[in-house]
Formats: sequence, structure tokens, C-alpha cells
Amino acid sequence: MSPRLGWVDVAKGLCIVLVVLWHVLTKDLAAGDWGPGQDAIDAWATLSALLLPLRMPLFFTISGLLAARALAEDPPGTVWMRAARWGSLYVVWVLIQTAVFRLLPGFDTAQAHSWGELLAELTIQPTNLWYLFALTLYIVVARLTRNLPVGLVLGTAAVLSGVASMGILPDSENLWQVLQNLVFFLAAVRLAHVVRALAAAASVPVLLGAGVAFACATVVVGLFDARHWPGVWVLLCSLAVTTGLALCALIDQHLAACAALLSWLGRRTLPIYVLHMLVLAVFQTAGSGFAGLLRASGSCAGTSCAGAAGILTEIPDAVVVALSAIAPLVLTAAAILCCLGVHRVMLWARLGALFDPLLVHAALAGRRGTMRRS
Repeated sequence: MSPRLGWVDVAKGLCIVLVVLWHVLTKDLAAGDWGPGQDAIDAWATLSALLLPLRMPLFFTISGLLAARALAEDPPGTVWMRAARWGSLYVVWVLIQTAVFRLLPGFDTAQAHSWGELLAELTIQPTNLWYLFALTLYIVVARLTRNLPVGLVLGTAAVLSGVASMGILPDSENLWQVLQNLVFFLAAVRLAHVVRALAAAASVPVLLGAGVAFACATVVVGLFDARHWPGVWVLLCSLAVTTGLALCALIDQHLAACAALLSWLGRRTLPIYVLHMLVLAVFQTAGSGFAGLLRASGSCAGTSCAGAAGILTEIPDAVVVALSAIAPLVLTAAAILCCLGVHRVMLWARLGALFDPLLVHAALAGRRGTMRRS
């Protein structure tokens, strides 16, 4: 087996940070009144929205790259177990989220309020955990189509992505995102050598060229409101993924400290992904300390105010703006650290199977085998 490329974990780390940042902005900070700091929060929200073509398409490109060899060479039973692992993770964490969100009903995300809604979330209306749902489906599709011509498979997936991005499909929570991103996973599986070549060819001129092309395309799409035009979203995401691959490869080559941090996070994406919405829900319910302080400072700026436990008085507008500018980064870092802390506690409490439910199956199978031999 060839050694794992460093930029792969850098890319995973970057993607999970962008995912958490997006949810911090849309689920937590967007709900507040930031007073003079509102422009800073809005700027962060706009930037994060502009990175939509990068965040999940790059994540699925990396996922497809990592799965490519196994999907092509592993026996069917191993591949189906891989799909079952992701599927079981989705089911387990949807159930956990459903239980927790019953205690935190004010949090803005899809929540099942009946058995019928829960069944829909598990089958046709994937929740905020839709990445796990998508990987399950993608692995099955990739395996079943591995002997079909590359052009046929990717062409069909691109058409499906284009249709999903046009906004003409029935509203079914995140199902449209599942359909929209299939092409990037399959492209990485079938053209893994091309993905590796793009990363290997990374240079500052390549990054600048791809980045400028992505930026210009983003501006044009915005000016003409072309987001839902056929094929436009696939093209925009392709430019974003190319830019992301070059960026992550250069970070890995030239920014050792940043690469080490992102790689470390990239090897821990699963617990961050499944836990971060729960953490944000708790943050919002509890006022999230720093966020509550900022909201209080925003509403009390320039006045005498005893908000945030009475510690804020006569806060200048400039301070509020500065605090608002760093709030998304601080809360994103806090959420990630909380996720990793909760994960460590859960492992200590022997709840590691929640992050790989098939461990229970393997343990039971091993026990049955031992009993038969005895």
C-alpha cells in the first residue's frame, strides 16, 4: 500500500473547519443582533457562503480518493461492510441527535417530531448528518458501476448533479446535496490518478490561476444569478476543488505548522462532524459564554449596560466590531475543541462503538466463533 499523502489530511482538516464555521454562522451567530458588529458577522456569512462550491465537493473528492483502491480491488463483502459502517453511523447519530434535540427544541436544524418524520430522515430526507448518508450511497453506486465506462458514469453523475443544482427537485431536506455531490466522489474514485496529478502539480502560479478563475466565475454567477443554470454549479465546484487541491498541497509543502494542525484535525473529522451540531445546540441554549458576551456588547454598545453577567459597561463600538470580527473563529475553535473533548470522554467511557457501530457486530461475531470452537 502506498503511503498516505500529507495534503490529503490537510484537505480533510480544512474541510471540517469550514463545515463547523458554516454551522457556527448559520445556526448560532446569525440568530443574534450584533449592533455595530453586524457588518462583520454578515461579511463572515457571505465569505462562508461563497465557499459552498469548495467545502463539500472537496470533502467528497478526498473521500473518493481514499476509497478508490478499496472499491476497485476489495472483495464485495468488504465493500458492503464499508457501506454498512457509514450507514450504521448515520442511523446511530440521527437517533442520538433526535433524542438530544428533544431536550433543546429551539435549535435551528431538522428535527423529527414523530416516528414518520424519523423514518423519513433515515431514508429520503437526510439531516445535517447527510455526509454519512451520502457516503453510504456513493460507495454502493461506485462499486456497482465500476465496470461501466468512465465517461458514462461521470456523465450521468454530472447530469444528476446539474439537475439537483437547478432547484427543480422536490424539497427533501439535504437529499439534493446528496445527488449534487455524487459526481465529485465518483470522479475521484475513477480518476484518482488525475486528482493526485493535480495536487502534485501544485505551485503558486497554479493556485493563483485556479483561484482567480474560481473568483471570476463566482462573480459572473452572482451577477447573472446563474446558480441554477444547467451545468454551472458543477463547473463552479470543479474550479473550487482544483483551487482547494492546489492550496492544500502547497500548505503541506511550505507551511509546516499549519499543515500539522490541519492534518491533526483531518485525522479526527468523524467525531467533529457527528458531534459539532450537538455542541452548537448546547452553546446556543446556554448563551455560549463568548457569544452571549458579544451579543450583549452588541446590544449595549455605547451605553451603560449590565449584560453578560453584569461585567459589560460602556463598551465602545470599535471594541464590539473587533469582537464580532473574531467571534466566528473563536466559536469554531471552541466547538471543535469541545467535540474532541467529548470524543475522548466517550472513548474513556467505552462508548467508542458509537463511532464505529460495526465494532459491536465484529465483537459478537468473534464471541460466537469462540463459543463454536469451545
